Parts: sequence; C-alpha cells; structure tokens
Amino acid sequence: MCAADPERTEGLEIYSTVLWHLKRETELGMLAKSLLANHRLAPETSCVVGNCFSLQKDPMAATRFFERSIQIDPRFAYAYTLCGHELIACDELDKAVLKFLMAIEADPLHYNAWYGLGLVKYRQGSYKAAAQHFARAVSINPRSSVLYCFAGMALSGCNMTLEAMAHYERSIKLDPKNNMAAFKLANLIIEKDRKYLNMAEEILSGLVQRVPNEPQIWFLLGRLKLLTGDRKAALVHFTWALDHSGKDLSFVKSIIDQIDTIAESDDSDDNDGDAPPSSS
Repeated sequence: MCAADPERTEGLEIYSTVLWHLKRETELGMLAKSLLANHRLAPETSCVVGNCFSLQKDPMAATRFFERSIQIDPRFAYAYTLCGHELIACDELDKAVLKFLMAIEADPLHYNAWYGLGLVKYRQGSYKAAAQHFARAVSINPRSSVLYCFAGMALSGCNMTLEAMAHYERSIKLDPKNNMAAFKLANLIIEKDRKYLNMAEEILSGLVQRVPNEPQIWFLLGRLKLLTGDRKAALVHFTWALDHSGKDLSFVKSIIDQIDTIAESDDSDDNDGDAPPSSS
C-alpha cells in the first residue's frame, strides 16, 4: 500500500489493526517506522504507532499515541475507538465508554464504537444495553460475522435463546470458520435447548477437526455425551480435555468433577447389579 502511493496515509490505521489482529509485529513495526519518518504529523501515524505499542503489551504508551492522534484531528473517530479498546484492556471501563461516545459524536455510523460500547456493557453484565449497542453496530455493518456473534452472546445473557441462536447461525453463515460463534451455539443448545443436541454434536465434531487442541471443545463434547447417556464416550472426551487443559486449575477441577461423577455412577450401577434380589 505504502509502496504504491507513498504519500497516502488514509486507511493505514485500519491496516495496522489488521496487522495487530494477525500478530504481525515486525510488519507493524516497519509500517510505524516508515510513517514516523515520512508523515509524523498525520493522525493515522499515531494510531499505527499506538497499535504497535498495544501489540507489545504497553497500554500506557499505546494510549498516549492514540490521544496524540485525537489532538491532531479531534474528529478522527477511529482514534477514539482504538483508545477506548485499549482502556478496556486496562479495565478502565468508564473511561472507555467516554471514548466510544466521543467517537460516535464524531461519526454516528462508526460501528466499531457501537461495538465497543456493547463490549463494555457486556463485561459489566448489562446484557440488554449490550444487545442494543451490538444491534446498532450490526445495522451499520450487517456483513460482520464477529458483530453477529457478540450480539448473540448479549441476547443469550438476556435469556433470549431463540434470538441468540439465530444470531450465532447468521454469524457462522457469514464466516463458516468463526469457531467462537460455533462453540457458543453448541454451548447454548446444551444449556438451553436440548432438542437440538444432534445439531450441537455436529457443530462440535467439526470444531475438534479444526482446533483439536482446544480443551473447552472436548469438555463440551463430554457434557453432550453425558446428556445422551453415552458415559464411555463422555469419559474419553473429558480425558482428552484434561490432556489439553494446561495450567488452568479451575478448568482442570471441573473436568475431574465430571469424571468423578461418571465413576460414581458406574460404581452405583455395579452395586445395584451385585445386590441380592429382594424377597417378596
């Protein structure tokens, strides 16, 4: 992009966010260095540098550069949004809300800021407000699989199961590789609407093919098998989850509890089989 038009800075802040999500630290650093050398006073430059520091886990420096971008151009909505997301990462939720509101004031159709507001409300447990903000973001950008997924999460928090399922399904249709949406849909079915267990099993079977080292998927498969009465398969899946669980001790404990439940149930069945027939 820079090679094709060295004088252009527009859009590079968004490109830098793509590099941030892809964890391409070297490319992001080179972009920041080039912009600092050639376009130091452009608001996009400060956003790129801020993203660079954010990827390096330096939120204070990142926030400082996002604020600098805002000082250069007070109507630059994207800079407010990036600053807001960095503040969320620092657990400064009230300050993040202010940044997102300022972004919306600068550009009411800036869906990233509506998404940011939804994210804050979701983290605070205000699911109804979160659903409203995510819905606004979706209305502006209806092609985003990510937005539909988060809207589904908020609707699930509101106990609007059918609506949440519809949003997860739309998210997956927009991006069949959205593993988070697929997992959330399967989990919601297991928790709330068990008449679709076959659908949940199909989803989870696909997920373990794509991300076989994710313990949460194996754990959910184990729970599903337990619900369908296949304790042997459940035990296998819980064991796989345990093998991939790493150092998450609370998760390990939940797996062991499920395995113990199966063992106790098996012992009970054995005892029932050994009991003498009652005399009548």
